[in-house]
Amino acid sequence: MKLINNRYKIIKKLGEGGMGAVYLAEDKLYNQKVALKTIRKEIARQEIIDRFKVEFEVMTRLKHPNLAMVYDFGFDGETQNYFITMEYVEGATLRRFETFARLEVILDIFVNLLRAIEFIHSRKILHRDIKPENIMIITEKGKRKPENGKRRPPKEGENSVSGLPSPSSVIILVKV
Repeated sequence: MKLINNRYKIIKKLGEGGMGAVYLAEDKLYNQKVALKTIRKEIARQEIIDRFKVEFEVMTRLKHPNLAMVYDFGFDGETQNYFITMEYVEGATLRRFETFARLEVILDIFVNLLRAIEFIHSRKILHRDIKPENIMIITEKGKRKPENGKRRPPKEGENSVSGLPSPSSVIILVKV
């Protein structure tokens, strides 16, 4: 398997879109699974790379129970690829979520979704890519693991950006 930045071992591809791909990877430094997002090389112009970095910087400011945490931004010299790593969450996307859900379950999903969106908007950030594929449904069985304490939170003022384009790939987590 490929090793990105001498740290992230690619396990499998989770998805692919117009901008790039997302992989399940193992962080060898902290021994945990992460989602690793890359930009497709053929579109990696400076403007796109700058937007990708801003996306990471904005996402580092968003700490909420219904939002995925981001960990790292980098460039892998061997693959010549920029990447972002973020919390890997096991669950189903809203698009794939199949249930004979009772009304209270459906309401719980949307209340949690709206809490996450309200939190993002309260930080003067507009999420420009809310769609079923970017909303993970976590059941009790796939319960989100607590932060393992190994990742240092950003210091005050570090990775902060204001008035810049908003992230397009914050994965909104909804607990059922």
